[in-house]
Amino acid sequence: MKTVLTASLLLLATASVHPAMAQPAFSPVRVMVAADDADPNSVVRSSDMYHRLQIPLNEYMASGGFQTLFEDAMAAELEWKVEDRSSKQQVLSLAKAACLKYQATLCPRVIVLVRTRATATDMGFGTKAHVRLTGEMIDGSTNAMLGAWEAPGLDFVGPHNCNAICIEDLVGDNARKVALTLGDTLQRMLSQQAIAPSPTARSSVTGAGARAIAGGLNNVFLIEFERFDLDEVLPLQAIVKDFPKSRDISLSQGGAGAFSFNLTTTAPAEDVLRYLALMINDRGYRKGTINISSSPGKFLIQRVINDGYRPGAPHQP
Repeated sequence: MKTVLTASLLLLATASVHPAMAQPAFSPVRVMVAADDADPNSVVRSSDMYHRLQIPLNEYMASGGFQTLFEDAMAAELEWKVEDRSSKQQVLSLAKAACLKYQATLCPRVIVLVRTRATATDMGFGTKAHVRLTGEMIDGSTNAMLGAWEAPGLDFVGPHNCNAICIEDLVGDNARKVALTLGDTLQRMLSQQAIAPSPTARSSVTGAGARAIAGGLNNVFLIEFERFDLDEVLPLQAIVKDFPKSRDISLSQGGAGAFSFNLTTTAPAEDVLRYLALMINDRGYRKGTINISSSPGKFLIQRVINDGYRPGAPHQP
């Protein structure tokens, strides 16, 4: 049965993309955007200017299919505290520790450090504010530096004798323009990295040993099972590992009918959802007894009616 299912999944994967409409072989990844404010001349992460950039930046990144996490939102979810003027090491440690929570929605694949500089020049008749955005992009799974980046600088004109608070308001009022410039730079760089080979490294999500993850950047999805026995979940996990474009899975966590594991894959979420539905159907579960739901970064498979059916282990080829 496992051989038949694997063949069916491969057929589904190849049939779902028409050759004339083939897309680049990558799936947008979860990205953590964090302020690099250790330099005292940079904009501090608690400033109104920085926070006003987050909403339009998140909207723009989402339009390109990228799931954006911000460090303050992650810290709130984990009940952690983020300090102003945090070092680069502290930011990376936060991302690594979040991955150890075994919650895929908190685990970024790419960490983007954003250093913001806002300077003012007295023009006599008024003040010119210049915004400069630079930073680094780091692969959270392999620890590899994906490169440094710099977004095009932006200038805004303000009133005469515009002080520090005035500059912050001026840049904040133009936050959407700044966010679009930043988002375009990040999307271009992420798209280039996503189709490049990814180096061999230890997985920060699963703790698995070193292995090659080819084909560029990957998505990490949390797959949860409710009202399932362990002897059901383990064979299903083995099948998920054979899904097209699967790269890695973690050990199952949980007990007493609730289990979960992380799936690392280059497949987009909609393909994974189709594969899961095909798997449940192929394993012989009766229609209406199992419900599959999805949310960003997560799939939940629930037994809603316990009809006593428990499939045996898949036959090995």
